[in-house]
Amino acid sequence: MARRKVVVDWELAEFSDKLIRFHLPKVVWSPEAVVDAIVDCRLVDRGLPMFRTRYVEDFEYKGKPAVMFICWAGKETPAGRSVMFVDVPRDVYEEMKKRAGDWRWLIKKYKPELLEILDWR
Repeated sequence: MARRKVVVDWELAEFSDKLIRFHLPKVVWSPEAVVDAIVDCRLVDRGLPMFRTRYVEDFEYKGKPAVMFICWAGKETPAGRSVMFVDVPRDVYEEMKKRAGDWRWLIKKYKPELLEILDWR
């Protein structure tokens, strides 16, 4: 009988870390880029924008905070709109670590007039 290889947590974490850090497109954080990603996800793909600040450990890119963006359950799920936002302002990053539903908070912060249009359920 052939032996099955069991994937241990650290191997999965290392694989995910490499996938995220090296293969996702990098986009420099700006209010415009973040709003565009959220709008595309909500209105074009009809998905749920999700921001991840960590997987096993906090995301960083070249020593600065980074955030993974995923358009969950959209037409192009998940890879179509997934990007790694880099150079995230430290205060925004720290606030994102504390909350859920970041996309609403970010829209309120950067473009509040769009919240009613984007917040369909």
